[in-house]
Amino acid sequence: MPTVQQLEAEIAALRATNAALQQAHEEQRRQLSRTASLLRALAEHAPMVLYAKDVDGRFTLSNRLHATLLGRTPDQVVGKLESDLLDADVAAEIQAVMDRVVSTGTPSVSEFEIPIDDRERVFLEHIFPLGPADGGGNNIGIGGLAIDVTERKRAEDAVRVFEALVHHSPDGVLVRPNTPTAPMFCNPRCGGSSPSRPTPPPRTRRPCSSTSSPAPPSSCASTACASTSS
Repeated sequence: MPTVQQLEAEIAALRATNAALQQAHEEQRRQLSRTASLLRALAEHAPMVLYAKDVDGRFTLSNRLHATLLGRTPDQVVGKLESDLLDADVAAEIQAVMDRVVSTGTPSVSEFEIPIDDRERVFLEHIFPLGPADGGGNNIGIGGLAIDVTERKRAEDAVRVFEALVHHSPDGVLVRPNTPTAPMFCNPRCGGSSPSRPTPPPRTRRPCSSTSSPAPPSSCASTACASTSS
């Protein structure tokens, strides 16, 4: 049978162990709080849409930009489904991609056209699986990052229209770069190729259509060629 002194020693040891555990727990809690604060700050001030969903498709995180684009606050988005916030067809398209990411565990990069404020906006979204904290088991949801590429897409469309006009122009068009080694373009009327696939000239090629220069290369030799310097 233990003596009183032995029992007191065991009690003292248990108290010391308990105090150490409480201290470690408190330090872990403070560390988690600091990490959570950092992540919240990053999410709130990131210059892009940022969100997370659980496996049922409900938002568990929505940063300010994401919520603002939806005409809501982050608290109003959390707990909602895509179908609660967007047009049914658009929501179904997005959800199909997210379901595939959850089931396969493979990230996806997709473009979505989303009507916002009576205007079609184009977003490039990177959707990725969120695994459990211990690194094992099934995915617990998905995370998403998106940037608005509407203006970039409009610029690309404008370039394509311009290229088509130049390509099918009844007049010859020559784009002559100021740098001798830069690619030169002649449209088909001028004897060249498609504007979307200019062929870099040899380094010895000289600029076309100058009275003091040697004769132009054969690909730009058409008398119908109208010269333009870029």
